[in-house]
Order: sequence, then C-alpha cells, then structure tokens
Amino acid sequence: MALIVSGFVGKRNIAKLPGEEESADLYLRVEPEYLDAYDLKEGDKLIGEIIKVGSHEGASEYPDLKEKKVSFIVGRIRERVYLSERDWPMFRDRGLVKSGFWLEVKFSKAVIEDKEIEIYSKADVRV
Repeated sequence: MALIVSGFVGKRNIAKLPGEEESADLYLRVEPEYLDAYDLKEGDKLIGEIIKVGSHEGASEYPDLKEKKVSFIVGRIRERVYLSERDWPMFRDRGLVKSGFWLEVKFSKAVIEDKEIEIYSKADVRV
C-alpha cells in the first residue's frame, strides 16, 4: 500500500536556494494535505518506485524504468516534491530533461529527520 502520485512533471525555473542541493529541478505536484498527514516538511524525502513514464497519461514509453527505486524531496513550495539529485541521471540519460512528460510513482516510505517510516500502509491512496 502506498501514496500513488501521477501527473505531468514540472521544472523549477529559478536557481536552487540553500538547502535544496539534494534536489534536481524536476518535480511532481502533491496536494499538501497528503504530506501534512505524516508531518512531512521541506527537505524530508519520499521513497518509492516508478510505475510508468511517458509522453502523456496512460503512456508507458520507458518500460526499463518500471519498478526502479526513486526518491523525491519535499520542496519549499509545499505542493512540489522534487526528484532527488541522486536519481536525476536515470531521467537525464533518457532525454527526460524538460517539463511536460507523464510520471506515476508509488511512494511507500518517507524519511523524516533520518528516520524512515511507512506511509499509507493500509491502502493505496491515488492522488
């Protein structure tokens, strides 16, 4: 069970601020209430696996990315979770460097102040 987030990827259009060094520029939008339920704050991490990547909703054009572990970092702007800098190369090396492609990720864990916890462990919550 997990938090399943899907949508078109956005891209940060300003320079990174101090504290954002671990995040790449690509992000997904998540309604803040789903982060607030676990007291996730700026800099906390979401850990999960990729369900699908494509040019539009429903497309799965990168089957080699399916089930790859990926992490995102909660941003300063509450509804944005940013791809981790560590995972950026798996997107970059496939030419996924601009906003606008579809991404679906299943987040099952979060890291808050170096402590890993399970999130949404009783049901799949699709947002």
